Amino acid sequence: MENDALHSAANSLAEEYAVDLDADMLSAEVINLKSIHKDNFDMIDGIITPIKVLNELYRLDLGEIFPEVMTALKIFLTIPVTVASGERSFSQLKLVKSDIRSTMTQDRLNSLATLNINWKIARSLDFKDIVSHYAKKQARGSPNFF
Repeated sequence: MENDALHSAANSLAEEYAVDLDADMLSAEVINLKSIHKDNFDMIDGIITPIKVLNELYRLDLGEIFPEVMTALKIFLTIPVTVASGERSFSQLKLVKSDIRSTMTQDRLNSLATLNINWKIARSLDFKDIVSHYAKKQARGSPNFF
């Protein structure tokens, strides 16, 4: 891209994420990055992707020189391409909330959905202390676990 197009694109991105990015700094950093990337970046296959640029910035320890570009790349790389992750969450929620559990409170339902989605972490936890703590609370007549 030409410098004017880069400047315009950087300004558009900075306007969209005004809390995280400074338009003037991002624009200047993108133009400077363009001028040095060919000589310094190790792009073996010649294909430049955002993750490769971010990895090269880390590899060359250029985070302090290009902080706005680093932030913009992190934002770009964390935005989901599809809504599949959200759809998976609702799919898991449908499995948790059945007709039998339809009287469940929203907080408990959210907690169960989180456990169901993060089942690998949940399976690795030792619940003996948690159950023991809960049993002691219930034995004293406390209506709430937390």
